[in-house]
Amino acid sequence: MKKTVEIEKFDLMRFTEKTLDYCKTILDPEMEPTSGIGSAEDYSSIPDFSDREERDLRKEILEDNLMLFFPFIMGGTEPPIVSADGSSFSYDPDDEDSEYSILSDPMIIYGFTIRKEDKNLIIESAAYYPGGCTFPPPFLEYKEDCSFLEEPMEKFIDSFIKARHY
Repeated sequence: MKKTVEIEKFDLMRFTEKTLDYCKTILDPEMEPTSGIGSAEDYSSIPDFSDREERDLRKEILEDNLMLFFPFIMGGTEPPIVSADGSSFSYDPDDEDSEYSILSDPMIIYGFTIRKEDKNLIIESAAYYPGGCTFPPPFLEYKEDCSFLEEPMEKFIDSFIKARHY
């Protein structure tokens, strides 16, 4: 999924609030919720998810021209897994042929990147790979299609696009 939305037509404040509420459910309660949002210059940069003080995410996108990664769903936990929109997904972790098997991998977090381009926001479905001591370094990857997550992810984003009123 890739959407180009005029900045004033996207409710970035409500989107970040909703995503931060989700971060509170997946992060350690001692952590600042904004530490669940990664920042990078682009997809070729190593994303920064450091445990920082509260951040101004809107400023990072609109003024600092950073690309931010917002989680939508984090797998690797016992089913059902709940996403940022409140949907829950149950699956059999042993069924590798199921479309839901992508949720069994704790090394992939599906979500969105948002960056500013001129007077627009570019919103893309993406995956974050946290890396680890025996894995490659952390990285973000644009995902054109997120399988069964594509529809709920697109509906989630669409819910923050302000309708035109004439």
